[in-house]
Amino acid sequence: WEDEGTLCFQIDAGGIIVARREDNNMINGTKLLTVAGIDRAQRDGFLKSEKVRHVVKIGPMHL
Repeated sequence: WEDEGTLCFQIDAGGIIVARREDNNMINGTKLLTVAGIDRAQRDGFLKSEKVRHVVKIGPMHL
């Protein structure tokens, strides 16, 4: 994330790229649930019910 001045580590997990930020160790929850085989409806339900979340709407879409 160049705009936030932090590094990002990426791993290919079964053809899905999962990223982790170096500064705060946050990961992309959507990608992680996808790797776990959770379908979109369940994934959306899990993520919407999460009390502590940080939504980022800028940056590369391939992460």
